[in-house]
This record gives sequence, structure tokens and C-alpha cells, in this order.
Amino acid sequence: MCMFDYDHKKGMLFRRCFSNGLFIGLERAGSSNESCGYRYIEIHGINYLEHRLVWVYVTGAWPLDQLDHINKKRFDNRFSNLRQVSNSENQKNTTLRKSNTSGIMGVHARSDNGKWSARINHDGERYTLGSFDSFLEACCARKSAEARFSYHIDHGKSS
Repeated sequence: MCMFDYDHKKGMLFRRCFSNGLFIGLERAGSSNESCGYRYIEIHGINYLEHRLVWVYVTGAWPLDQLDHINKKRFDNRFSNLRQVSNSENQKNTTLRKSNTSGIMGVHARSDNGKWSARINHDGERYTLGSFDSFLEACCARKSAEARFSYHIDHGKSS
């Protein structure tokens, strides 16, 4: 017997509750970890990420690698928002870091010469795309490289 029900519209797992062998209802399974944004569900003393359990519930198989939240919202565990990816693919759909000062991932102002620098990572290698006189030129170089290396269209956007 399955211990969970899955709400496809909300992307939530609900634990089936029994009392004296009788089904008495459903309650939301698991708890949120505020520091990382994911939801965990404990089963027999082991914590599992809810989105991985959703994948198993829908596909019947444990994910082979990482699962990407397409819209970058770690609490949105709708199956339609999950995709199985390699680590390299997952890195191509990340959010803009809070410490980023230019507003564009991989573009930064150089303090030594006042120019703009652009770079990108691909297959574990860092590529310097150049040093540019204008912010726009650096952004264009970065966005062109993202397209060339098949980055997700939402890469670098805030969640």
C-alpha cells in the first residue's frame, strides 16, 4: 500500500493517516528547511527531498542524477516543474547570486582598467570571453556564449 497521495496541481505529497487500521485522512508530509529552501520528508528515520519522492511517485523510478526546478523555486514540486539533469546541465539554470553587482551573471567591472569583463563556464572549464569598453558589449558576449553552450533561457534570473 502506498503511504502518500500526490497533488499534481500543488506539487505536494500528503501522508495517508490511519488509526486502528482505519484511514482517517491526509496531512501534508514533511517539513521545510528554511536555510536551503527544500522540503524534506522522513521515512523510517531517513530524510528524503520531497521533489525526489515526487519523481519516484510519478515515474516509478529513483532519479538517476539531479533534479532541476525549472522555475528555480525549490518549494515548487509540481512534476511539470522538475527535469532530470546532469550537474553540468543543472548549473546552466541557476539564479543570480545576491553578491552579483552587475545584474548579469558572468559579467563584472574590472577595477584595474575600468573595462567590463565577461566569462562563462562550460563542461568544467572557465572561458574568458573578453574585456569590453561597454557593459552592453560584455552582456552581449555573455548571452551569446550562453546560447552557444545551451544554457537554459531562465539562467541568471532571480527566483
